[in-house]
Amino acid sequence: MTTTTLPLIDISRFRAPGADRAEFLAELRHAAHDVGFFYVVGHGVPEELMTGIFDVARRFFELPLDQRLAIENLNSPQFRGYTRVGTEHTAGAPDWREQIDIGPERAARQLQPALLQQDDVGGLQVQAEDGSWIDATPVPGAFVFNIGEMLEIATQGYLTATRHRVISPPTGVKRLSVPFFLGPRLDAVVEPLQLPPELAAASRGVSADKDNPLLAAFGENAVVGWLRSHPRVAARWWPDL
Repeated sequence: MTTTTLPLIDISRFRAPGADRAEFLAELRHAAHDVGFFYVVGHGVPEELMTGIFDVARRFFELPLDQRLAIENLNSPQFRGYTRVGTEHTAGAPDWREQIDIGPERAARQLQPALLQQDDVGGLQVQAEDGSWIDATPVPGAFVFNIGEMLEIATQGYLTATRHRVISPPTGVKRLSVPFFLGPRLDAVVEPLQLPPELAAASRGVSADKDNPLLAAFGENAVVGWLRSHPRVAARWWPDL
């Protein structure tokens, strides 16, 4: 991969009368297979909704700490609620951000990721195949899409859950992002798709990372990630795991 920017996909082209869908799908295939991250515009989400979510987020994170801690994720066996700075772990080290996780309070199982809206501060970076980092510079009106682990399993690596990171903003600058995580049913076991031969030939196989093994059982794969990321919650609610 030699790109230095993320591809931009205008999905309104797919719906337009007389659109060249084959050309559109070829561009989408390149973005998903070769990069794994891409901008999406033409989605039809109103601007006031996209900007309004940041207003709501700012109001929450500006609340006094005791009010945020009233819904701390330590009180939820589903890992929902507020996470204070330094208590979530990424790659075995504390992650210096605070967040609020929202989702259905179901019986002791979890969800898994794919999608993102970021403000204009920036900082998101995507790792290229050569190890370099591509800046996912915010594009007005665009969402950032990325391939999740279940799609990597389903396609046997034709689509890859690309490694990414966020560079902390300068001191005194606040950065907001709103990710939406989409996954299958919690009891689903992801079966490999039967890809056309020309696509199957380009499959890279599922990543073999001993520190982050990918499991086809979605619920199990998700809960392993939560346990690893939130050791305090795990110790309180899941000590046997």
